[in-house]
Amino acid sequence: MSEDRHPIIIETWCKTNGCRADVYRQEIRRLKDEKFALEARLSKMEEALEQIVEWSKAYPIDVFPEPDFEKVAKVLKDNGMTLDAVSASNMRHVITEVAGMATAALAQPVSEQ
Repeated sequence: MSEDRHPIIIETWCKTNGCRADVYRQEIRRLKDEKFALEARLSKMEEALEQIVEWSKAYPIDVFPEPDFEKVAKVLKDNGMTLDAVSASNMRHVITEVAGMATAALAQPVSEQ
């Protein structure tokens, strides 16, 4: 129900509850603005989650099958590296990218959305 279409209801409510209609209307506008900002922020967060989900599908198992980790570890060891170091590097990259997606969605306060 719009406060502009029902001024008598607002006036009556305010008389009953002890408020001024102009204050009531101003509060309704403020709440609508806040609702709009929150909806915009929620939309940004949903976009970030959808981006993370899509990104998680980038390396399907049928295209990139799991390697034989024992062989990989041997090849790496023979070349002065460890599987743990390579895995840690990959995970740092992945989690940094995911954190970037989430941080971007959370970056602005609600009032700036």
